[in-house]
Amino acid sequence: QDQAESYYRDAVHLCPTLRNAYERLAALAMQRGRHDDAVGHYTKLCDLDPHLPEINLTLAGLLQTVGRHQDAIKLYEYALTLEPENWAAHNDTVSAYEESGLLREAIEHLHQMLESQPNSAETRLRLGDLYSRIGDDAAATAQFQEAVLASPEFLEANVKLGTQHLRGGRFEEAARSFCSALEINDRLLTAYVGIGVAQHAQ
Repeated sequence: QDQAESYYRDAVHLCPTLRNAYERLAALAMQRGRHDDAVGHYTKLCDLDPHLPEINLTLAGLLQTVGRHQDAIKLYEYALTLEPENWAAHNDTVSAYEESGLLREAIEHLHQMLESQPNSAETRLRLGDLYSRIGDDAAATAQFQEAVLASPEFLEANVKLGTQHLRGGRFEEAARSFCSALEINDRLLTAYVGIGVAQHAQ
């Protein structure tokens, strides 16, 4: 690996626009735990090709890894202007806001995501979690209910709705949600056991 790294460095010295060499140097740096070096290599790649969403998103992820959350947020937002429909990038942006403690901004971004996919139970669930974290019981409950309506068999949504009702002292509603969750869990457990039995028999 030392020799490989040396040759890659020679390659970018001879040809400073050689993208593959920077990518390999970044991979070696990550493997060796030198995340700041990897950030440097991907920064160079972004300088070479500023309009490639995947390069910007990779650098944003690396910036998250080294704790540079504000820089990561700026890059995620820029990458989304290049590829507005990239759902994974939207989720990463929300994560960056959360890790920076910018919960209101994360909530706002999730609402923007729901404008294009209003029936996304996962997005509703995440939004409910954030509202719960800032102490907005009504909004959290509403989002968990929407998640259950969008996907009635979504076990986690039923559990979280029950938990939110429990926190709010609405014990009858909590019991109903937990009963639904138990029924879903039993069906899932039956399926998993069935898979195990079938695999064993095979």
